Amino acid sequence: QVFDHLVLSPNGEEIWATSNGEGKIWVYSVEDRELINIINMPGFGDAHGVSFVYCYPDGTSRVVADQGDFHNGVDPRNGRPVDY
Repeated sequence: QVFDHLVLSPNGEEIWATSNGEGKIWVYSVEDRELINIINMPGFGDAHGVSFVYCYPDGTSRVVADQGDFHNGVDPRNGRPVDY
């Protein structure tokens, strides 16, 4: 496998590794680095990057993490503002 990006899940429990060339995302456990799942992108879609989105109970949502770090001042683990 050739990975384009490695992204830590917001809860810190998984590493998501994307491969645009293979149209897949590999999901690994942070604790033991074991492969948990392989996600095939529909139609061999572009798996170049990953964004994690927090969905609020009122139906609104925000991108909270991607390969560029946390975003929008939201702690993705609980949906609350990040305390800097």
